[in-house]
Amino acid sequence: MADLQPPFYRRLPAWAYVLIFSLGHFTVDFYAAIVTPLLEEFRSMYQLKTWQIFAYTAPATIFGSLLQPVLGVVADRFNRGLLAGIAILMTAFFLSQQGAAVQPIILTLMLTIGSVGVGMFHPSSAAAVSQISGKRRNFLMAIFIVSGMTGLASAGVVVTRFVTQDGVVQLGRTVLLMPIGVIIGLMVIGTAPFAPGVRVEDRTDSPETFRAVFRDIFSKDFGPIRILCAIACIRAFSLITFQNLVPFLAKDRGWSLEMGGGTISAQLFLLGIGGLIG
Repeated sequence: MADLQPPFYRRLPAWAYVLIFSLGHFTVDFYAAIVTPLLEEFRSMYQLKTWQIFAYTAPATIFGSLLQPVLGVVADRFNRGLLAGIAILMTAFFLSQQGAAVQPIILTLMLTIGSVGVGMFHPSSAAAVSQISGKRRNFLMAIFIVSGMTGLASAGVVVTRFVTQDGVVQLGRTVLLMPIGVIIGLMVIGTAPFAPGVRVEDRTDSPETFRAVFRDIFSKDFGPIRILCAIACIRAFSLITFQNLVPFLAKDRGWSLEMGGGTISAQLFLLGIGGLIG
C-alpha cells in the first residue's frame, strides 16, 4: 500500500508560507491604519472636541504597542502560525466595526480589542518568518516587511473612498471590510500552523521566561538595543502625531476626505521606502 501523503497545505515550500504570513501582515496593518483618516469624521459624529477624540482613540494605540513584548513571550510558547491567524481574525472583526460604533466608548473598546490582535500578530509572525526563511532570510523578511508597509500605505486611500458614497460619508460601511480579513485569517489558520519551525516542538530556539527577558533587557549587552528602541519610540511618536494632524488639517483647509486619506497614504508610502532603505 502506498504511503499516504499529508495534505498539500502541510508541505508547502518555505517561500509559500512566507507569502501567506505576508498577506496576513498586509491585512493586519491595513485594518490598523483605517482609523486615522477617519478621526475628524468620528469627532464630528460624536460632537467632541479635538482632544476628546484623541483621548478615546489613543489608549488603543498605546495598549496595543505596550502589549507586544508580553505577547511576544506568549508566542514563544504556542504555535506561532495559529496565533497569527487568530490575531488576523480579531483584528478584522473588531477594527472593521469601528464605523458602526454608536458611542465613543464603544469605539474605544473596538479599537482596543482590535489592537490586541495587531499586537499579537507582529511578534508571532515575524518570529515565524525568520525561523522558516533559512538561507534566504534577508530577502524573505524584506517581502514580509514590505507587505505590512503596503497595507499601512493603502489604508488611507482605500477606506476614505470606500466610506464615501456620492459625496456623503457613511462610516458604517467599514463593517463591509470585515469578510476579506476573516477569509485571510481562516486561510492563515488552515496553512501557517504547519510551516516548519512554528510549532514549539519544532523550534531550535527555546522559549524565554518573563524574568529572563526583562533581565536581558537591562543588562549591559543590551545597551545598543535600548538606544535603538528609544530612536524607534521617537520615530513612532513623530509619525503618529503627524498622521493624526492630517485629517483635521484637511478639514480646516477644505479638502475632501479622500484628499486627506491620500495625503496620509503618500506619507506612509515614503516612510516605508525610507524605513526599508534604513
